[in-house]
Amino acid sequence: MKIDLSKAYDTVDWHFVEELLKHLCFPSRFIDWILACLKGTSYNLLMNGRIQGSFKGEKGLRQGDPMSPLLFVLIMEYLTRLLAHYSGKKGNVSSVSKIQEAFNSFCGSTGLSVNKSKSQIFFGGVKETIKVQILDMVQMEEGSFSIEILGATIDKSCRYFLWGSSGNRSKLHLPSWEKVCLPKKLGGIGFREGKKWNMALMENFIWATTTKLDCLWVKWISSIYLKEHLIWNVPINQEMSWYFKKLLRLRQVIDEGSLRQAVKGGKFRIKHFYTTLIYAQTVGFADTVWNKLIVPKHRFIYWQIFNNQLLTRYHLSRFLPLTSALCPVCDSEIESHSHLFMECIFSRKVFEEISSWLGYFQWPKSFEELHLWCFDVVRDLKNQIVNAVLSASWYFIWSNRNSCIFDSVCNLASSLSLEIKESVKYRVLGMGSLSHRKRDNYFLDVVEGW
Repeated sequence: MKIDLSKAYDTVDWHFVEELLKHLCFPSRFIDWILACLKGTSYNLLMNGRIQGSFKGEKGLRQGDPMSPLLFVLIMEYLTRLLAHYSGKKGNVSSVSKIQEAFNSFCGSTGLSVNKSKSQIFFGGVKETIKVQILDMVQMEEGSFSIEILGATIDKSCRYFLWGSSGNRSKLHLPSWEKVCLPKKLGGIGFREGKKWNMALMENFIWATTTKLDCLWVKWISSIYLKEHLIWNVPINQEMSWYFKKLLRLRQVIDEGSLRQAVKGGKFRIKHFYTTLIYAQTVGFADTVWNKLIVPKHRFIYWQIFNNQLLTRYHLSRFLPLTSALCPVCDSEIESHSHLFMECIFSRKVFEEISSWLGYFQWPKSFEELHLWCFDVVRDLKNQIVNAVLSASWYFIWSNRNSCIFDSVCNLASSLSLEIKESVKYRVLGMGSLSHRKRDNYFLDVVEGW
């Protein structure tokens, strides 16, 4: 049960507090001090901005008084002991009747009352006929366990964080959540999918039961539910708790062999098991996109460019009616990824400006060339620095494109080139010692001189 008490502080009976403190063996002088504080309460009547009289309080604990929470804890301790005295071991009509009798006794003694409209009762492994009788007896709503949607709630919060939210939905985006939750080496960002991660966590309990792990929970499960059975063949029955039944239903999708694959050094590895639930091929651009020399916010745009999933006008025209699908920068061709980042006359001017301080570099003319170039990036520091420049270039080209649309301001290619140079320079030099090879030190000196 989840019980809500109506105006809990305001209705506490002072005589009950006095009797409670006496039975808890508090010193009589201390009790007198407490009662003096409680009974010293008075209230003023304010009408039209003037005090029109006052009266003394007869019950209740004062809000904001540091003593009030401590006294309320003692009152709840009385309720705890009362429930322990009345409650039975099974969720049947008789035991609930005893609990209700305990609450009635508690409310009669303390002056408190239950707000049934805000209270709930939860069931686990209780037959439907008994559930109906109990609900009719207690006159409360049946509650539901939020863990059923725990994974979905986590996923929703992560989506809002990543894409932003509008109302009760995340903002428009192209990458699927399944794609985002793939490990980086498989083409994703590395977020954990809530439903699969929750399953991995629950499988840890199954493995603990399978191996008879020396812990209180396993001993209790073995004694109450398993008895002579193994967890892989014990039948599900209504007397089991809702959580244990949920664990047993996972046997439909996972077998003992799958769990053993996640065991390393005799210990079940939740993270390793989670990866076994993911089915995708490795991608060749992962090390290129997630290279440490790239500014983190540049990586996110870089990742979307590699996946052709930024909201260009070409993509938007498939979902929304647009007045024009032309590039907002040059206004000459359809704004696709290839056009904006490789073919647009403005982007080419940016590349020319960059070449003046970067030196010669064969900018990718297509995404096919880009993917082929990826395999050479991680081989030496020079290619990693050039990769950081390319990532920053496309990030600022995308930012400039958005500025053209939303602010009606388009920057000069030279100013973008300067921002790109400073961004990469401070990132590379801020990483500290990257290499001890003379050739690499030469490239670091070049970057420092930009």
